[in-house]
Amino acid sequence: MPIKVSIPLQGDGRIEVEGELDYIKTTIPHLKAIIEELGANVGFSTSIVSIGESIDNTNDSIPPIPASMKSSPTEVITYLFTQTAWGMKPRTLNDIKVALSSEGINRDSKTISSLLIQLVQASRLHRVKDKTLNVYVYSRY
Repeated sequence: MPIKVSIPLQGDGRIEVEGELDYIKTTIPHLKAIIEELGANVGFSTSIVSIGESIDNTNDSIPPIPASMKSSPTEVITYLFTQTAWGMKPRTLNDIKVALSSEGINRDSKTISSLLIQLVQASRLHRVKDKTLNVYVYSRY
């Protein structure tokens, strides 16, 4: 089943690659080199998304969240993706909702989705289509 990877560029630019997972995995490293070369010549920066083998996250334990962050769901989401092993795998909206709920931060899916959109727009996370689900990954580059 094809997946689609969208690579945001600084400003309004975006590169999209669509295909089977094996194709995407072999294409991304080549795109990175091409984009870096173009970026050096044209003057833009980019982020490349890494996709895991699977999004089966059922056995992952949710790490504890520092009490000082619990008042801000955005900070908690950012902390989970940047400071914990839990954030190293692609996560669905439901995974994130469960993680927040486990820490006593109860928000509806619409609110969490809005927060994720803001983090994607700020290039702190990437949203990737995997099968029929959107998954979120940390923007490491």
